[in-house]
Amino acid sequence: MISKDDDKDIFRNAIPIAGELKEKGGGYLEPTWTRLKTSKLEADAGKEGLRLDIQGGFKKTDDGKRKQKAVINFFCDKSREGDENLWDPEDKYEPESVKRELGPKDPSLQYVSYDTSGKSEDVLTLSWWTKYACEESKQEQDAEKASRWGFFTWFIIMYVIQPQSLV
Repeated sequence: MISKDDDKDIFRNAIPIAGELKEKGGGYLEPTWTRLKTSKLEADAGKEGLRLDIQGGFKKTDDGKRKQKAVINFFCDKSREGDENLWDPEDKYEPESVKRELGPKDPSLQYVSYDTSGKSEDVLTLSWWTKYACEESKQEQDAEKASRWGFFTWFIIMYVIQPQSLV
């Protein structure tokens, strides 16, 4: 938890949202992957990508512990690697004129919500846009690898075929 104090951000505590935390008082990670195109949720209709649900975290409360969960939506965006405009913890000085010229840029990884209204658990939701969530991305990578000439191909060309052509 981060709070403001005299225009300064002060770190108060951390809540483990997900992980293999059974031995620490939480639960198991239990990752669940869902392909958005085949998802039964109406909100996923027409979207390309994956959803990852992970658990295991907990938050200490007056009543004991409250379960925590993270939902990360990986959306297909062919123009992004996935690390664009991420938050940089370094405090870098930039003149106001430069900031205004650049304008706002959406980061590839975005906080969506931290919902504490559930009966049994709190849910952190993140969205991440990357070309690696596109379905043809794997096929394109495989095709690119297949089109490259490997070491043995060059070995055959340089040391087997070439000496014969010199004779």
